[in-house]
Amino acid sequence: MVQSPPCQNVAVVLRIGEGSFTEGFAVELQILEDGCLIDKDSDFPRLGAAPEIPQCYQVWKPTYDALGRAIGSRAIQPVSAQVTHKSSLKTCLDMTKDFETKVKTWLSSSTFGMLRDRIQANVGVAADPSVPIILDCDTGDLEQDNLLRKLPWHTWDLFDRVNHAEVVLGARFARHTLPLQARVKTLAILGSDEGGLNLEEDIRALKELERNGSEIHIRLQPDREQLSKCLYHQSCDILFFAGHSFSDAGCQTGAIQLQNGVPLAIDDLREDLKQAIRNGLKLVIFNSCDGLGIARFIEQLSVAAKLRMPVMIVMREPVPDRVARKFLQYFLEEFSQGKPLYLAVRKARNRLHWLESDNKQPCPAATWLPIVCQNPNQPELVFPQLQPEPITSELQPDESQPKLESKTDQPPQLHPPDALKLLLIVGLVALGFPLVKVVPHVYNSIKDAIHTPVEPPIPTLPSPKIYNTLAEVPVPTVPTVPKNKVSFRYGGSTTWAPIRGSVDLAIEQTLPNFRLQYVNPPEGSIPSTGMGVEMLLNGEIDFAQASRLLNIKDIDNAQKKGMRLKAIPVAKSFKAIAVHPSLTLKNKGLTVHQIREICDGKITNWREVGGPDLPIQVFTRKTTDLIRTLGDKCRGKNAVSISTPQEVIQKLAETPGGFNVNTAPILVPQCSIKTLPVKNASGKFVAPYKEPLVSPTDCRVQPNQVHVEVFKSGEYPKELSDTLYVVVKEDGQIGQQAGEAYANLLLSNEGQKLLEAAGFVSIRQTR
Repeated sequence: MVQSPPCQNVAVVLRIGEGSFTEGFAVELQILEDGCLIDKDSDFPRLGAAPEIPQCYQVWKPTYDALGRAIGSRAIQPVSAQVTHKSSLKTCLDMTKDFETKVKTWLSSSTFGMLRDRIQANVGVAADPSVPIILDCDTGDLEQDNLLRKLPWHTWDLFDRVNHAEVVLGARFARHTLPLQARVKTLAILGSDEGGLNLEEDIRALKELERNGSEIHIRLQPDREQLSKCLYHQSCDILFFAGHSFSDAGCQTGAIQLQNGVPLAIDDLREDLKQAIRNGLKLVIFNSCDGLGIARFIEQLSVAAKLRMPVMIVMREPVPDRVARKFLQYFLEEFSQGKPLYLAVRKARNRLHWLESDNKQPCPAATWLPIVCQNPNQPELVFPQLQPEPITSELQPDESQPKLESKTDQPPQLHPPDALKLLLIVGLVALGFPLVKVVPHVYNSIKDAIHTPVEPPIPTLPSPKIYNTLAEVPVPTVPTVPKNKVSFRYGGSTTWAPIRGSVDLAIEQTLPNFRLQYVNPPEGSIPSTGMGVEMLLNGEIDFAQASRLLNIKDIDNAQKKGMRLKAIPVAKSFKAIAVHPSLTLKNKGLTVHQIREICDGKITNWREVGGPDLPIQVFTRKTTDLIRTLGDKCRGKNAVSISTPQEVIQKLAETPGGFNVNTAPILVPQCSIKTLPVKNASGKFVAPYKEPLVSPTDCRVQPNQVHVEVFKSGEYPKELSDTLYVVVKEDGQIGQQAGEAYANLLLSNEGQKLLEAAGFVSIRQTR
């Protein structure tokens, strides 16, 4: 076995103690070798005051988070949507530069210069090929500690002078984990790809470990029981997670998302993680958002149970999907070739620099995000290098293949024609919001790559009838070969967004030959019912999704083209009223009359409806449709038209006097806003969510749920309801067949139950 030059296991600990950004901090420098303290100096002047740093961070953070939601991050989000983010991108880039400048100014103060010179002059630091600069933040204020841990420390000029050092976040002293030994076992958990995450790239990056001797086991979206079995019974050296995650406000714990819409608190994995550590877990990588709380939880777990603490690599803030994928690729390229862990992380992090100034899609602060968290006396991990071995007849043909354990528990056998299918799979719409460019769902990519028999075309569909299950509904297909798999195109109203991400996914998983593809409206156009109908008439889609009846304009346009349209009702949708989470009203909610008056611009201050003396700012969707439903008719002088639902939500979260009307399944789960009860004809205030209302802090773990039962029972005002339609051209072509089949799927007993689970109301009684 060939190893890289041995590390000297020298570590530098920078202990930041009592103080504040207003008054400055006490600081102590420690030098450790093989976990033993060999030098300590606390006779330094206090680190300088920098009150502008927390102020600047508080301004930068929400802008960065909002941009992450727009470009696609690995944060847990109840509802995803595309945001037109050119202006917010420039703002975030400017704020990032300003914040980094303020931090660099602080790091260039005299005390930091003294610390830098002392570290650089240390003989052990100079001799060790890879040195961690471990930050131990214990100021007595948790909020200050967390901010210190999130600063871009790599901008300190120490790291320009000591180019083999890397910043590391220190954990409490504990039993260190053992070195990695061949053959390294890696357990990779790929969670929800909700929002269009390209987790297939993570799988490809893991091939670097496999090529260098690691035995890889991959689990795709396991359920809770499957994950427990993996952690409890399957020993591994490296635990890797990719998908969505977040940390709590205090960065003490967090949650991951295994499957779409199902967050799992990391505390629920307590016993499983303890057993995994006992089984030999040495390195944990969370290639997902906001992981400091998860790392802290594993640290406290290890110390409390007196276990060996694994080394952890996490992201300090929400991480764009693109950044996460590139970091993993770069890190594994370096680490698998034998570079010590800290040096591999540094090189990978530095290689992310181009993403910060990419002219196509810049990702601000990309180099700030990856960080190692570890016990200060931990010897550095190095990936063991295997000597090449001659291939013998006893070697199994697939011995070097990673062990892929999908939901079918069978590794797919890909033949060349089937592999070509993978290149042509059409991406699902991530949670359904328009304009979201998505990537193929990992699980379906693998499942669909397995040979799927081609069914003969169905010239005409049977007369409409009610089916029990999705599988019973006949669907049209087209004669095809693996190189040309047909998808049926659709588009239209944003009200359908939650359906596209849940119900349509169930349809495609049940009927893999009935493939659905969301089509964006033409550039410069806004998704709506009217635009969907126009695209249908222009042949750009096969059927449209509408949230209103066809109007005269739709019918006239069809007649001019010699066409007839048919609208098939499939579900009921109810609107909710959303406001800033800080808003309180004397009467708890609003009446329908008050909602109309606000929409019409006749009520312009919240004090007029029992609230604070605060101007009402109405946010409404920008659309040319003459829609009769409440909310889209908000056209008063205090109304601002915005293109997408997520932009509306973002504005609402930033505006204390904000007001918006939209479909309940979009608004209710959001954590940055809240929805209001509405007074019904009986004088009762009825909430669109299941009470009690979940607080913004707890919402990220368990979002508020739509209370479908109050819609079904008639308790919620019917004035806030819409009907959803599937619109087809009556031309007898396959597009009409596809649209009618889609409507039949939604009208089936199983389809109606899926619609209710997504927050909509069955248009008929189901069994």
